[in-house]
Amino acid sequence: MHQATSQVSETELAVFARNHERHLQEASQATSRDHTALRTFRSRKRWVTAARVVEKHGPIPIYFAVVDSAPIVEYEAELVDVQLDPAPSDPKTQDLLRHSGETTKSEGLWKETAGTLYLVRGCRKLGEAFPQASLLKFRGGVPLESNYTRAYALVRRRSGGA
Repeated sequence: MHQATSQVSETELAVFARNHERHLQEASQATSRDHTALRTFRSRKRWVTAARVVEKHGPIPIYFAVVDSAPIVEYEAELVDVQLDPAPSDPKTQDLLRHSGETTKSEGLWKETAGTLYLVRGCRKLGEAFPQASLLKFRGGVPLESNYTRAYALVRRRSGGA
């Protein structure tokens, strides 16, 4: 019984992340040319739960707020792949890095401090941005604080989202 409940809960997982405006704009422009456009981004944090859920259940929504901006979600996409502990010699790492946008191509693996590479599809700027506090934390279901400034959080998917 507990296993079934856990699986249902995992299907409601989404990710909240922050990224720089120029990277999100570039990814969104690529999507406007091709709605299936893929972009790889990096995080120093290891996205263990997101990696497991994407591997098990497939793509999940990812909501983006802009770094050093208001606590507003301005972009969304589908998180389609997550690689933990990327290594320069790893074929999967090389494949994911091929999807880096023009604004991130030169970043590589941040001198090997990247804990996660994550691949998104269909990044788009929202017609109506929304406060990050309207996202509910995955565990506990409480709102994500408006002063939450970490790079990544597990949240519940919004209805009608990516």
